[in-house]
Order: sequence, then structure tokens, then C-alpha cells
Amino acid sequence: MPGRRLIAKTLALAGAVFLMWSVPADAVDEDIRAYEERIFRNFAGGDYYALYDSIEAMVLRFPDAPESALYFTDLVTLADLHGFARVDGVLSRIMAGLDTGNAPNANLYRLSILLAREKLARRFSPLKAIEHAKLLHPVRYWMVSGPYSKFGAADLEYAFLPEIASPQKGNEARWKQVVADEKTGEIDFRRILYPERGVAYATTTLSPGGPVRLRVYSPCAYRLLINGREAVANVDAGIRRSVRVIEAKAKENITIVVKLYADDEWRFRLIVTDMNDKPVPVKASSDRPATGSCEFREVLDFPHDLLVGRLHGGAPGASFHLGSYFRERDSREAIEYFRKGKSFEGSHPSLYFLAESLLESAGSDKSSAEYVEAARIYQELCEADVSFIPAQHRRLQILEGRRAMAEAHTIGRSLVRRAPLFLPLRESYSALLSGLGYEKEFEEDIADFAKAFPSVPAPRKGLAAHNRWRNPALAARLYREILASGFDKTSFETLIDIYRGMERHGDIIALVDEHDRFDGYGRERIDALIDMGEYERASRSLLERVAVKDDPEDYLRLGRIGYLEGEVPSLNWGRMLAIAPSYYMTGDLLDYLAGAGLEPPMARDRQEKGEDYIASLRRGEKKGTGAPSEVIYRGRIYRLNADGSSRAFCEDVIYVHDSRGIERYGEFRLEHGDRVYPMRARVYNEDGSYSDAGRIIRVDGASYLSLPSLGERSIIHVAYYADNPFDLQGSSRIFATPITTIHDFDEALGVFSLRVIAPEEMDVKIVYTGGAVTHRRRDGMIEYSARSESHKPVRMERAMGDRLQYLPLYAISTMRNREEFAIWYNGLVRDAFALPGEDIRARFAGGSVDETARRIYAFVSREIDLSGNVLYFPEKAATTMMKRRGTPEDKAVLARAMLESLGIRSYFAFTSGRDFPDLRGFVSPRIFSHVLLYVPIDRLAGVWMDFSQAYNGYGVVDPEIEGTEAMVIIRDRTETRTVSALRMSGSRIGMKVQIDNRGNAFFNGGIRFHGAREDVRMLFQDAQSREEMVNRLLSKMFPAFSLDDYRITGLEAVDSPLELAIKGRAFSISTVAPDRIIISPVLNASEVLRHVDDRHRKHPFSPRPSGKRVRGL
Repeated sequence: MPGRRLIAKTLALAGAVFLMWSVPADAVDEDIRAYEERIFRNFAGGDYYALYDSIEAMVLRFPDAPESALYFTDLVTLADLHGFARVDGVLSRIMAGLDTGNAPNANLYRLSILLAREKLARRFSPLKAIEHAKLLHPVRYWMVSGPYSKFGAADLEYAFLPEIASPQKGNEARWKQVVADEKTGEIDFRRILYPERGVAYATTTLSPGGPVRLRVYSPCAYRLLINGREAVANVDAGIRRSVRVIEAKAKENITIVVKLYADDEWRFRLIVTDMNDKPVPVKASSDRPATGSCEFREVLDFPHDLLVGRLHGGAPGASFHLGSYFRERDSREAIEYFRKGKSFEGSHPSLYFLAESLLESAGSDKSSAEYVEAARIYQELCEADVSFIPAQHRRLQILEGRRAMAEAHTIGRSLVRRAPLFLPLRESYSALLSGLGYEKEFEEDIADFAKAFPSVPAPRKGLAAHNRWRNPALAARLYREILASGFDKTSFETLIDIYRGMERHGDIIALVDEHDRFDGYGRERIDALIDMGEYERASRSLLERVAVKDDPEDYLRLGRIGYLEGEVPSLNWGRMLAIAPSYYMTGDLLDYLAGAGLEPPMARDRQEKGEDYIASLRRGEKKGTGAPSEVIYRGRIYRLNADGSSRAFCEDVIYVHDSRGIERYGEFRLEHGDRVYPMRARVYNEDGSYSDAGRIIRVDGASYLSLPSLGERSIIHVAYYADNPFDLQGSSRIFATPITTIHDFDEALGVFSLRVIAPEEMDVKIVYTGGAVTHRRRDGMIEYSARSESHKPVRMERAMGDRLQYLPLYAISTMRNREEFAIWYNGLVRDAFALPGEDIRARFAGGSVDETARRIYAFVSREIDLSGNVLYFPEKAATTMMKRRGTPEDKAVLARAMLESLGIRSYFAFTSGRDFPDLRGFVSPRIFSHVLLYVPIDRLAGVWMDFSQAYNGYGVVDPEIEGTEAMVIIRDRTETRTVSALRMSGSRIGMKVQIDNRGNAFFNGGIRFHGAREDVRMLFQDAQSREEMVNRLLSKMFPAFSLDDYRITGLEAVDSPLELAIKGRAFSISTVAPDRIIISPVLNASEVLRHVDDRHRKHPFSPRPSGKRVRGL
């Protein structure tokens, strides 16, 4: 779970703090309750030594009590206070007591203690950790395949080849045999597979000889299949825990497939126990899949069922204990139970640990609803009880995060005086003083910190960090002392950096040899060997590594060794580039070393050069068309790589004829956002001189080229490249370019050349409306080409619809079909729907589906402010609810989450405006401009929710998309449905007019706005200016109008039109004669009038607004 490691020491108490509840005697022993009350008092008061002592006393006094099982890991977390020997001794004494007693669930206790001892020993005594791991009997023999990556987070939902081809099919699915790490029993894909993204598969077949429990330990998201059927989906969108337990009973063998998604970590371990929770060695084969059936079910370890029984029995504290149980397993389920505890138990523990769990769920996202709620809870706790030190410490950290350093310093100093033995507070405060540069105060504080915690490495670690740049030698000595007492990752890695900066390469090797017991720092050791000139030893180590994993970093180092020895590293760097083509700089260096000379990026892919067209133009071989500007040559080359990287090269030669051309190109936007790197920005003047004074301006993710020397009859030559310009949201490997026109309105085009180079196995779709697309094989790749010449200018006219209908365009996508779009988008929103369901049901439940959907729409459309139209950046529903602001996409996500909480189905749908051109089945995220929510009301009908306008009614859609065909996502497939509105768009005026003999008119009637015209509601939201808005609206219809009275009906309604009733008068609206009345005409500007008056118009008249494009496309 993201952010799980956040300040772990403070989180240690998530076990079962029964605290100050009155618990029935038959549920909890009185003595245990007293011990637990003492634990909480020590924690709340901020005394870590007393806290440890009270936990130790309880688990020794009641080693086989259900409550004790929730405290074992707390002892490990607090081990620094008294050292490894004492904590390990306590755990081994408890184990010995279990061996001599006859406690129920004794084997489960032994397993929990063994895991705790292993975790403890990994830091303090690695050899013992290895011994403990062997006692767990982890499954060691596996077949693995991967990685597979295409859709980003949705890769876990997509069936790649290994789910179709068994290991016996061999190379088809790239299966290979591996053995789990001999020291930990884990399968760590980062050590054996490259690239480290997407999903990887591991499979094994067990012969248990009877029913067993399969225990999967992993911090990652994964799916687990047993004999071809899914047994567990450990995913954010459902249930995700760090340990899952499945009871399995097969007639013969059990074949397990684990599909693991790469996140911060990419590892798992499988332990098999008997039905009494005792680890047992099981014969495992990686090449014999089971064919028989297998019965299985997931179970939760003791004391879960006991705690659930207490909850159902109404026992105080049960919700809190269940929250603590799930928090130990890194599960968001803890939030639900802590929230219940907060509501029904009203005690500090539930409230505090609810905030802790929310903070862990938020991770580093300080704008999320979870983080904001956690900060609010800490503030409430601090105001309710100033003596509750953990909450006061969290408040201090939040102040630091907001950069309120003066207030943080004042509060921190006060807290340290009140709670000098609260270890996390002392660490935070010393780091604050160091960061503020308060040298004297820091020295006094760190000295007092060391006296308060003499055996804890934290004071030395703080002093070492303080001197990291001030006195590296002192920092190095302190870090060595810290590592002598136990392994610390931060200290170890910082010490390596210090030694590297001091060129003490031998010390790095000695440090790694001494402390790297689990082989995680081999690369640092190799770098030190290379820097020492020990090329042979470094090469041997690298060759051992590449025999296990094809890692481009290792081939890079092998090539570097060859280069340092005077060789051209073609072999190793060539292998590196074959694995990772995105190592562009190394590839350019290799070309240079191989004798190709200095070349600009993608020089070998260029077949035409802008300089040749410039020379032709200057020789007079090319005549201008008289258009304001003319694209003499425009070249686009795209190289798409199998590893998900890409590169683009763009070159333009443009002739600027007059001032309109200068206005267009004096400062213009370059393609590919802020990832562009200029190679040429030159302006040739009419007299033959030139200027290279152009500069790139980067604003809001876009790049603009400013050409101050541009004049009439000038030639612009622009060339630039971009690395990885097309990656989509969600870490996918799908390429999708924006839909791009090859020239602008009122602009001629001489030559346009498009070339796309991609691996043969990559399915590339190209739409080009300016001509045909051809392809050919070239150097093991496929090259797609399109070319156009001599395009005449297209005149820009009013009300002509979407510009893409008239200008030639191109777009590239590797999305094969709409189903792939559905899979990719589902990955973007996979964990976006979590909301407190009880609150939603209490407010919105009741009535028919249609009535409920109306209430949901009314809330989301009116209560959530609209913040622009951005696609494919969906916010979590809880965050949008908290911010009360969101894009149409955010609002659609929120509405779906609310409907889902009420058991009502709804589906995302995507479409574009009616004027969008038909691209002949081309699929890309770039072709859509609107996201809708489709809600089926019954078997035959549904309603479309369009949140692109803030004040439209329920079932009303933008007229631009009404009648279009929308793609509706239904799980991992799509359907096409026609977008329709519940009400037609328009307005109706019903007015009684009386004209007196002086030509004055008296009005009494009203105007009804319905459908999309209901968006005029936005004019009347401000009560103070409402009358003025009514006057303005009517004065456009009637000159000299004076409003006497008005009434607005349906201002806040979503299911009825907006009605405006008015009384007023207009003066001199007519000329009165004895026998006639002459009404004065009212003239209003009209696109239709302009169209009738435009005799030179060539394109169809389209009174609808042109298709709105969307940010992010």
C-alpha cells in the first residue's frame, strides 16, 4: 500500500490497545485489561521506554492470550531501545512457553513469532535471519515469465500469453526455471527480470498430500490462480493485504500461478502450512501442471473471528481491534473499522489510528481527501487533549510540511520539554533544528537526545546527517558506528555516497562485503571496483549478474570497462541498446566511437533536409503562392521502441510572406509540449542574412518558439527533437500522438513527409487524411511512410465547424481496438471509487433508480464546482468530494462512485462533437472530447449525465454531442450508443404586449428555457446582480426596456426548465398613426446573416459552435 512505511515507529501501537473500555469479564481477563491500559497511557504520554516495558510485560505475562498475538511486531519495531538480544530473548522465551503449553492456536503464535524474529534478525543478525527463513519452508522452485507491460496499472486485469500458454509450451510464453532466494525464500522479480515494470508470472505445482494453507506474503498487487481458477485478487480496487491465506484441498496436485504487478517492490513469498498452521516442506515442481480439481477458500488468521464475534456482540472496543488487525496487514479495511470505532466508541485510539491509516493511504499526495481528513483529525485531537503527545507530534510534522517553520520550531521545543522520551518527536525536532541552521540549539538538543536514548542510533544518525556536507569525515565515522549496531538502509547508502565523494573506493567494497548480507548492493561494489581499476574483478561480477538478468545497466558497465581498456564497446553497448533503446546518449556516443562522427539525434533516420529546400527556394526554383505563410517543407519522424520509449524529430521550413504570417509565427507553439530540445531556430532575411536569435519559452507544459527577428518575406528553419513525447497517463506502453494538422488555414503546403519506425511486432495504426500510408521492412523494423505535396491554402470561414474536417491531419496510435481503450481507462480509475458508503446511503438512498440518479446528479452538478475540461486525469471520488471542485471527468467519477455505493450501475462513455471527422475506425484516447456517465434506468432506456456545463438539467447534454455515437465502457468491452437528451434544447417566449397611444409597450409574460438553454441559470446565481442580469437579457430583445417585477422558477432544479416571469415596459417601441402601428425593428448580430452576405464562401455553414478540444490531448 502506498505510503505504508510512513514513520513506522509512531505506528507501532496499531496492535490491540484495548485502552479504557469496560470489557465483559468473559471476553477479556481483568489483568490483561490493566496491562493494556498501561500501554496506552505510556503511548499517549510519549514515554517510549515505559511503552516498551509495558508491552514486554504483557506478552510475557499472557503469552498465549489472543491479545498478545497483536503485539509481537511492536517489540521488533521498538528494538532500538534495548537492543537485539533483549527483544530476541523475549520472543524466544514466549516460543519456549508455547512449546511446553497446550494453548489453542499455538502453531499460529509460533509462526507469528518466527516471522517477527526473522524481521528482527535481518537487521541485527543476518545469519540468524537466514536460519529462521529456512524454518518457514518457503516454496523455492518456480517457473517465471515476463515482464509484460502495455496498459499500465490495468496490466493486472489483462490476460497476457502466460495465462493462455502453460510452461510446457516453453519459449512461446518465455518461461524459465528459477529458485527462490536461498536466504529469504522470496521470488524478487527485480533481481531476475527486466524491465522492472508491468506484470510477471510465477508458477509452481505442489504435492501436499492433503489439505493445506497457502500463505502469500507480498507488499504488491497481484492475482493468484489455483488450478486455473482465480483464488485471490489482491488489488487496490478490491481487497489488498500484505498477507493472504487460502485453504486448499486437491485430489492430486495444486498448481499455483501468481501474477504480480511491479510497484515500489516486486516480490512475494509462499509458505505452506498444515491445517494447524505449522509450516511444512512440500514437494514443488515447476514443470508439471495439475489437471485435477481443487477446492479452496480464503481464511483470516486468528484472532479475526474472535474479534468479529465481539463486534457482533456489541463489545466496546471491538471495532478498534479489528481496525488494528487489518492495519497490521497493510489493508485499507482498517479505515472502515476505525471509522466505526470513532463513531460508536468515541475514544482517542480509534480517532488517532483512523488518522494514521488515512495518512498511510494518502502516501505523498497532500491534496488527497485522506491527507486532509487526517490533518483535521490530528487538529481535533490536539485541541481536545493537549497531553496526547502522538497527535501533537503529527501536528508538528504537518506544520513542517506546510513550511510554517517558525510555528513548528516553537511547538517542537515545547513538546520536547514535555515529552523528552518520545523517540519520533526527538528525531523530527533535531532534523528541524538542523534544517533551520540553528547550530547551537541543534548541538544542545542532539546531546540531550543522546543522553535520553543512549543505545538508540537515532541521535548519531541525526548528527551524521547534520554533518553530511559540513564534515564528511565525521559523518562517515558516525555512520560506521550506527552500522556496527545494526543495519540501517539510509545510513548504509549515505555512507557509500560519502566514500564515493572522497574516492575511498576500497572502503566501499569493504563496507558492502561486511554489511550487504542479502545481496542488494552488488552494483555499488562493482562501481567501486571499476573506479579502482579492478576491471577483471568487476567484469566477472557483471557477467555473473547478466547470466541471471539482462539488465542494460550491467551491459553499460561492461561497455565502460571495455572503453577504459581502449576498446570500442560495440558488443556490450549494442546489447544494452537492444534491451533498452531509450539510452539515447549512450547510443550517440557509441556511434561516435564507432567512427560515425558527431551527428544530431536521429540523423540516420532523416532522408530529406530542410537546408536543401531553403537553397531551392533562394535559387528561385520555388515560387510563393501569395498566402500569408507557406510551409515549404515539414518533416516528422517518429521512432517507437519496444521498451515503451519513443523519440520524435520535427523539421519545418516556412516562408513568411506578410504581416499576417509574422503574427502567426513570430511566437508559435511547438509540438510535443515541454519535452522538446531545439537543434535549429534560424530566420533567413530577404537580403540573404540570417539570425539565430530564437528562444524557447516553456509555459504550463507547452513550448513556444519566439523569433524576434522575423520580418516579411523571411524564411524560418526550425528543427527540434523530443524524447518520450507520447506516453499516456497510467504508465502504459501505448503510444498515441495528438491529432495534428499538417498546415493551418490560409497557409499553403509544399511538401509534408511523415515516417514512423517501429518494431515488427508492434501493431501501429496511422490515420492520414492527406494521402496513402505505405510501409516497408528496414533493419529489422517496420517503416511507415506518408507524403503530400502542393496543398493549396484553405480559406478560414465563419461557422464552418471542426477545423479537422477541412485540413489534412495525421495521428498515430498503438491501441488496436476499443476494448484496449476500455482496459487502459479502467486502469486509470481502478481505485478511484472509494467513498464512505454509509454516509452516501443515508443521504441519497430511497425511491426508484431514476429518482436516485436525479438526486445524485443534482448534488454533483450543483454542489461540485466545475474546473475546466481535462481528460484522462481522473481524481479520486473522495478527493473531488472533499475539494468540492472537479473537471467533468472528476464529476463523472464521483457520480459513479455514489451510484455504486447505492447499488446502481453506471458506465463511462466517450464521444466527440458532431463535426469531428470520421477517422475510419482509428482508436486513440486523442479522438474524444467529452466524457459522460450512462445510467441504465430500465432494460430499454437510460439517461446520459453530462457534467460539462455547470447548470444543465438532469439528462441534458451539450448540443454539440447530442445525436453522436458514444463508446460506452462495460467492464473490459465497449458498446456504441447514441447520445440523447431527455429534453429538447431551446426557449419559448409567451408575452402579452399592450401598446398605448404614445407608442410605449407594457409587457406581462415569461420566457421558458429548456434543454441546453438551461445553462442561462449561471447568469442568475448571484442574488445581488440577478435583477441586472434580467434587465440585460430583456434589453437585447426590447430597446429601452424597464423592468418592473420578475420571478425566477426552477433556478436550482435539475429536472424542470428555467422559467422567467416578468413585468415591464419599453418606451417608444412603435410609431402610432390614426390607422396603424409601426413597430420599430430590433437588429441583432447573426452568423446566418454573415453567411448570406458572404458570396465567396466555399464550405458548408455550421451554426453550431466548433468542436471544443480538451486540455491534455
